[in-house]
Amino acid sequence: MTLYTKDFIYKFAKTKLGVQNREFLMTQLRAFEDEYAREFPEHFPYDMLVDLVCELIGISPEEYHSTFRYGKIPVARQLVCYILTLYGAKNKQICDLTGFSPARVNVSIKAAQKYVVFNKVKINEITEKIGL
Repeated sequence: MTLYTKDFIYKFAKTKLGVQNREFLMTQLRAFEDEYAREFPEHFPYDMLVDLVCELIGISPEEYHSTFRYGKIPVARQLVCYILTLYGAKNKQICDLTGFSPARVNVSIKAAQKYVVFNKVKINEITEKIGL
């Protein structure tokens, strides 16, 4: 699943990979998204996800649900949003689960992508424990 815009992907493919045919690239991208599209489960274990992410980051679930915005707390919130997208949740569903605004969800997902690059193994451990 891609979280970048299609224009960004096309510009990247054109400059870095030398792909000139925009229609070909967009067709391939749509096929990839369709193949890996998931239906978000109706009864997702959100509390379990929060507990696992808090354990990974080293904060308590009470800190996660608090109003504090410093240290590792925002990272935990960002990772929860990102992992929900991995399970096929749309932004509206993430807003409903977390109580975050749509703008906050978008920013959280993009920020978490940077964190995930360096900690991919730990993210895989969380998704394996949830096991949907």
